[in-house]
Amino acid sequence: MKRDIRLGLITIGQSPRNDILPEFIETLGFSPQIIQRGLLDGLTKERIASLSPDTAGEALLVSRLNDGSEVKLSEYKVFALIPEAIEALEKQEATIIALFCTGKFPLFRSKIPIVYPSEIMSSLIHAVFCASKDAPIRMGIVGPALEQKRMVIEKWGKGNNSVCFEALSPYTADESEMLRCAQKMAGHNCDVIILDCMGFTGKAKEVFAAITHRPIILPRSLLARIIAEISS
Repeated sequence: MKRDIRLGLITIGQSPRNDILPEFIETLGFSPQIIQRGLLDGLTKERIASLSPDTAGEALLVSRLNDGSEVKLSEYKVFALIPEAIEALEKQEATIIALFCTGKFPLFRSKIPIVYPSEIMSSLIHAVFCASKDAPIRMGIVGPALEQKRMVIEKWGKGNNSVCFEALSPYTADESEMLRCAQKMAGHNCDVIILDCMGFTGKAKEVFAAITHRPIILPRSLLARIIAEISS
């Protein structure tokens, strides 16, 4: 039996995230009270534009607006907005907070537990794949924007592990683009492939698994399973 859970969800785009929630709740296995908070909720187009990266090499994160369009945001500008979202969810009496983003975030102060997808995925890769092999592993990372390549390699290329990166937007790519990306990733012969964005779906995981014949890590389902475990 699940405890009385009030799940606070922070998306770096706009809420509600109806593109994620149905699949997320199905994997979760129960229906908690959900409180969503989008960092871009209620902002004007001009204000949203001001949160874009200032320079070409700046670290960026990718999310979704309510109209379904994709938005690219400066990582450090996003970080500055999260404490206010956490405080708002605390006031709304959330019992657990989860970040609906796979970016590498600093650990924020909070009165209640915060679940960080990036930390979960990193621990999983280390415990399951790195620890079981004497040699370095080869990781395939699929991210939403080509501009993230350097950031992704810095994030995942720890030790002697190698990173193969391919860009595919979960918000704008069509099926043919997904197939081409999966075929490219198959050619890299990776040990494990991470679909490194909450926007990627269960269907995307099936496509990549069928073409690459490699383990595929899907953040939204992994996050749901962790929350289900700590909610019992």
